[in-house]
Amino acid sequence: MPDVVVLDLHLPQLRGEAILQEIANRAELCDISVVIVSGSDPSPGVAEAAAFLRKPCPPERLLSVIERVADAA
Repeated sequence: MPDVVVLDLHLPQLRGEAILQEIANRAELCDISVVIVSGSDPSPGVAEAAAFLRKPCPPERLLSVIERVADAA
């Protein structure tokens, strides 16, 4: 299992919020931290995410947040 998942809210066939809820609600997945990277404003449905970054996001910033979240997991 991964320690961290990077998730966009706007996916071609499924909303990112639905994936985030699925991760949060499944016992075998709920310990995975989620970092959201999106061009949209965060909605109340993303409160379960460990971090939210707005696009465009410099790669160094994304890596820094992933490392911080993984270390906290």
